[in-house]
Amino acid sequence: MASSKRNRTPRPSLAPPRKRVPQARASAPQPPGVSVADLLLTQRELAEAISLAIEKGRSLDAMSYGCLRVFLDRTGAHRGVVYLEDEQTREMHVLATCGDVLGKDATRVLEPIVARVMREGRGQATADCLAAPLRRRGRAVEGVIAIHGLPADKARIQKIAGLLDFFVSRLAEAVDHVRLIEKYDQKIQRIRHLGGISEALNAEGREEETLRYAIEAAITLVHAEAGSLLLTDEETKDLFFRMAVGPKADQLKEIRLKLGQGIAGLVAQSGKPLLVNNAQRDPRVAHEVDLRTGFVTRTLIAAPIVAHGDILGVLEAVNKTGGRPFSKWDVDEFVCLSHQVALALEKARLLREHSEKIGRLQKLQEVSGVLNSSLNPADIRKQAIEAATVVMNAETGSLLLLDEAAQELYFDVALGEKGEGVRQIRLKVGQGIAGAVAKTQEPVIINDCYADPRFNKEADKKSGFHTRNMVCVPVKAKDKLLGVLQAINKKDGTHFTQEDLHDFISLANQVGIAIENANLYEEINRLLEGFINASVLAIESRDPTTSGHSGRVATLCCGLAEMVDRLDSGPYKDVTFNYEQMKEMRYAAVLHDFGKVGVREHVLVKADKLFPGDLAQLKARFAFIKRTFEAKSWQKKVDILMSGDRKATAELLAQVDEELARQIAETDGILEFLLVCNKPTVLAQGGFERLSDIAKMTYDSYQGSQSYLTPTEAVTLSIPKGSLTNEERLEIESHVTHTFRFLSTIPWTKTLKSIPDIAYGHHEKLDGSGYPRHTPGNVIPVQTRIMTISDIYDALTASDRPYKTAVPTPKALAILEDEVKHGKVDSHLFQVFVDSKVYQRAHAPSK
Repeated sequence: MASSKRNRTPRPSLAPPRKRVPQARASAPQPPGVSVADLLLTQRELAEAISLAIEKGRSLDAMSYGCLRVFLDRTGAHRGVVYLEDEQTREMHVLATCGDVLGKDATRVLEPIVARVMREGRGQATADCLAAPLRRRGRAVEGVIAIHGLPADKARIQKIAGLLDFFVSRLAEAVDHVRLIEKYDQKIQRIRHLGGISEALNAEGREEETLRYAIEAAITLVHAEAGSLLLTDEETKDLFFRMAVGPKADQLKEIRLKLGQGIAGLVAQSGKPLLVNNAQRDPRVAHEVDLRTGFVTRTLIAAPIVAHGDILGVLEAVNKTGGRPFSKWDVDEFVCLSHQVALALEKARLLREHSEKIGRLQKLQEVSGVLNSSLNPADIRKQAIEAATVVMNAETGSLLLLDEAAQELYFDVALGEKGEGVRQIRLKVGQGIAGAVAKTQEPVIINDCYADPRFNKEADKKSGFHTRNMVCVPVKAKDKLLGVLQAINKKDGTHFTQEDLHDFISLANQVGIAIENANLYEEINRLLEGFINASVLAIESRDPTTSGHSGRVATLCCGLAEMVDRLDSGPYKDVTFNYEQMKEMRYAAVLHDFGKVGVREHVLVKADKLFPGDLAQLKARFAFIKRTFEAKSWQKKVDILMSGDRKATAELLAQVDEELARQIAETDGILEFLLVCNKPTVLAQGGFERLSDIAKMTYDSYQGSQSYLTPTEAVTLSIPKGSLTNEERLEIESHVTHTFRFLSTIPWTKTLKSIPDIAYGHHEKLDGSGYPRHTPGNVIPVQTRIMTISDIYDALTASDRPYKTAVPTPKALAILEDEVKHGKVDSHLFQVFVDSKVYQRAHAPSK
C-alpha cells in the first residue's frame, strides 16, 4: 500500500518558486525507508524530470532545482546544492539550492567538502553530508552536487549515495546538453548581434553617430558598464579618447596616453588584445586615469583597431556587469567587433576624405566662378586672396606682384588687421620665401617659418603678425611670372599638407588666368576709352563752340542714374544700375553727338542766319548800291554843270548832294536792319513785313534791274528763331541718325550693346514731338530719358555760343519744368534731378 500511495504522488514542478520560505523539517514526518523499488522509482522520476526540463528548454538552474526537489522528497535529506564551474573563468558558483535553512551559512558549511571533491575528483562523505563530482564523460570535474542533513541510518545513506551517483551522471549529461543548447543560442544571438552591428556600422550616417553606436554596441555585446574608443594621433602617435560611453565619459576628453602607457597604450603598441580581470592589482593599468576621473576600473578588455596593417586606435570595454569577470569568449567577440569598427573607421575616413575632396573641388569651382565674375583687376586680386584663405582654411593671405623693371615683389593685396603694415615692403627676386619661389617658380610648404633660413622676418616686425606656417606658389599666365600667392597660418594650429599644396597650385593657376584676363580686358578698355576720347575730340574739333558738352552730359547722366539707383519709392524704385550699365550709359552719353561728323561743317558751326560768304556778298551788294547812287549823283551834277545856268547850278548841286546823302543813309539803314535780322534772335513786330518790302526793292546793275535781296536771302533772314533754315535744321537733326548708324557698326560687347539705342533717342520727347523718329514715351528707355534731361540742361547753361547766350540755372530748370508740364520730359526723373541737385555736377551755374 505504501508503494502504491507513493506511485500516486503528483510529480513536483521543476520551476523554482517565486519565494521560498525556509521551514524547519524537524516536525515533518520521516520518509519511509528507501527500498529498491523506491530507488528505481526515484531514478525514473529524476530521469523524467531531466528529460522534461530539456524538452521544455528550461535553464540549468531551473532543471537543477527541480531535480534536487525530487531527490530531497524521495530521500528525506534536508537540503541540497548544485555547484557548477564557469567554463571561461573556471570559478565555482552555486547553480541551484533546495531544502531547509538555505543561505550563506548552509553553503559555507558545504564549501570544504565541495573543495575536496573538486581537488580529488571523486565523491566525498561526512557524517551528515554526501558530495559527488559532476563531470561529463572523459572530462575534468565541472561541478559538485552536495546533499546535507542525511538520515542516521547507514543503510539508507548507502542507498542515497547510489541514488546520488545516478543523479550526478544524469544531471551531468543534462548539463552538457543544456550547455550546448545555451552555447548555440548564445552564439546565434551574438552572431545576429554582430551582424546587426556590422550592418549599422556600414550604413550611411554621420561619423559621430556611427562611433557612438560602435561603443554602445561593444559594451552591450560583452555586458560591460562603460566603453571607449581611443584613436592614434598621426603626428604625436599619442592615444586620445575620441568617444566614450558610461560614467565619467566627459572627463576623458582631455586625457592622452603615450604609446605603451596603460592597457590601451600596450595594445596599440603590440597590436594584440588584452584581458584584465583584476585591474586594481594589475600594474599595467593606467591608474592615473581613474584618479583624474574618479572612476573605478575593475575589469577591462582592450582590442586593437587595425586597418591595412596600421593601428588606428584601441577599443575598450570596462567593468563586466554584475561584478563578473570578462571571459575569453568576450575577448574573441570583442576582437571581432574591433575589426568591424576598424572597417567603419576606414570607411568614415575614406568618406571624409572623399567629402573633403568634393568640398575642395566645390570651393575651387566656386572660387573660379567668383574670379570670373569680374574683370576689374583690383577686385580679382582681392578676391584671389579671400579665396586663398577659404580654400586653404588659413588665417590670412597675400598676393605679391612682380615689378618686372625693378625685379622686385611688392604686396598688392594683404588681408587681415596687419595687412596695411606690409604694403610698403618690397622683396628682391630671390629674397625671402616669396622671392625664392619667384626665382625658382616652384611651390613650397613651410610648416615652421622661423626655422627656415629663407624666411624674411621683416614683414612680421612691421606688421606685428606672427607667421607660423605658409604655402607659397607662383602665379603665372602663359609661362610668364605675374607674382606669388601666399596662404599663411593654417587655422586650428594644424599644418599645411600636400593636398593643400595641390589645391593651392590649382587656385594660383586660376588666379593667374583671371589676372591675365583682367589685364587684357583693362587694355581693351583703355583702347576703347582712347577711341571714345578720340571720337569726342573729333566731334569737338568740328564744333569747338560745344567743347566739353559730351563730357558734361555724361557726368549728369551718371549722376542722375546713381540717384535713381537709390530710390525706394515711386515708378523707378525697382530700377538699378550696376557697374557695366553705368559704363554703358557713360559711353552712350559721351558719344551721343558723334553723328555731327556727318553734318556739313558750315551748317554745324553756323552762327548767323547767313553764312559768312553770303553775308559778305550782301554787304558788297549794298556797297555797290551806294556806289550806284553816287554814280547817278555825279551824272546829275555833270548834267547841271553842262546846262549853263550858273545861277541855278549851286542850288541844284546842293539838292543832288542832299538826295545822295538821303539814299546813302537809307541804304545803310536797310543794311543795318538786315544785319540785325541776320542774328539768331526773334524779329520785332513788323520785321517780317519790312523784310518783304526790302526784298521788293531794286537797284540798277550791269545786268539790269536787280532786287535788294535774293529769294534765298529773304527766306533765310526771315527765320523766326535761331539761325537755321528748315533744310539746315533737318541736316543738323540728322546727326542723331548718323550717330546711331555709326555706333551700330561697332561690335559692342553684350554689356554695352544698348549704346546705339540709348544715344539714338536723346532728342525724342515723351509726347512724340521729338526727332528723328517721333518715338512715344512708352518705348523710350529710362537711360535715354535721363540723357534727354541732361542734354537739355547742359545745352541751356553752357557758356555763350555764337548763336545763343548762356541761360542761368534757375531759368534752365524753369525751361525744363515747362517741358515737363507739356508732357515732353519725364516728370519723375526731372524731380530727382532737381531734388538731388544733380545739375551741380556739370559746372558752376551761370549768373
